[in-house]
Amino acid sequence: MEIVHDGVMSPNGLSSALTCIRRRRQTRYYKLYTLFADRIRRIRNGNTEYVAPTPPSCSQYCSDNAPPTSNSLTAQWLEWTSIYSSLCEVLMQHLKVRRALRIDHSVKFCMKLKNWTGSGQREGIADGKMLLLAQNEIGQIIGRRLTRSENNEETEELLRSVAHSFQPATSNGDLFVVSDDASSVRNMVHRVFQDRVSTKQDPFHVIQRITTKVKVAKRKWIAKELKAAIYTVDREMRPTQEMESAFRHVVERLSLDDVSCSVSEWRGCYESNLGQIRRGDLFVQESVYKEGGKAVRVVSTSQLEGFHSALKKLVVRQVSAALGLRILDVFIVRHNLRVGAEFGRNVNVGDLDFISLSHAALLSHGAVAESPQLEFALNMISRWTNGFEFLKALE
Repeated sequence: MEIVHDGVMSPNGLSSALTCIRRRRQTRYYKLYTLFADRIRRIRNGNTEYVAPTPPSCSQYCSDNAPPTSNSLTAQWLEWTSIYSSLCEVLMQHLKVRRALRIDHSVKFCMKLKNWTGSGQREGIADGKMLLLAQNEIGQIIGRRLTRSENNEETEELLRSVAHSFQPATSNGDLFVVSDDASSVRNMVHRVFQDRVSTKQDPFHVIQRITTKVKVAKRKWIAKELKAAIYTVDREMRPTQEMESAFRHVVERLSLDDVSCSVSEWRGCYESNLGQIRRGDLFVQESVYKEGGKAVRVVSTSQLEGFHSALKKLVVRQVSAALGLRILDVFIVRHNLRVGAEFGRNVNVGDLDFISLSHAALLSHGAVAESPQLEFALNMISRWTNGFEFLKALE
């Protein structure tokens, strides 16, 4: 099942796993063939008249011992990994937000999810057009759901489900939600968190809004100048008034001949982004968060967009909704444990899958000294609301 697991969690899917299984079958055949020939040689040393039976050919052996079909292996894998959906929920519920929460939608993953009808046709998921993810300051995914669109109603439901993860604000800085469009989510964030959490705008999308309305010849230059207007040489955010002045100075250096849209559209875009800067949506006192010897920029959605991009590269083929969502859960668990280990929030379990780790933790508990990895697995198991269902899933 480990080979099947690695195959499903690869961009090529089970095709590479089936090829590996067939290759192992062929290798096993020739090992058995060698043992068979050695046995015949020993018999003939004592009986020169012995007539050996004819062994099956390699193709016949592989045909008799062919691996199950792709559909059968997929069904077995879904049953074998059923624990991951619950594990993903439990793990996300116990993650913390100490500085910032990033939210972002993407359609890339949902485009690969299909439902196969009785006629054999593939249809998309009606209520799952976009994948909405919520990520804490170090990059761990603490919430996910499929949405019909970027409407605030579904986004608000996700924010309320992760509100318990926010820790009290400290002297290191306030708590805030980072979005690629702070203006559209500001009221929603205030309804959920009141005044204890503010809303911040990802600077990259401010720059992107301007550059997309500028002709190609000037885009590289304007992007570089706007970046210098927003950040200091130490990569910290400029104070609001200084940032507004520098931003206005850069944009006013452009002539209308450099713009690729209408004058009214250009001025509306320019004034809208300038208003966000004036409101303080881009400024934080400390834009770099440090923990566990590592540093990460918090007023940015690039980390979350990077997760969406990695997920897109993993699921490059069309898959059923059940299979795609299970791959998502396994991927989130792996990602969260890896990132948590990098920042010192949990032990490093390496590339070991949680099912094998849980088996070892339960079977060895109380018999020998436990490693930090086994203690972590037992701690996660103890957080399950229904331990019986967890043990049943491990059978």
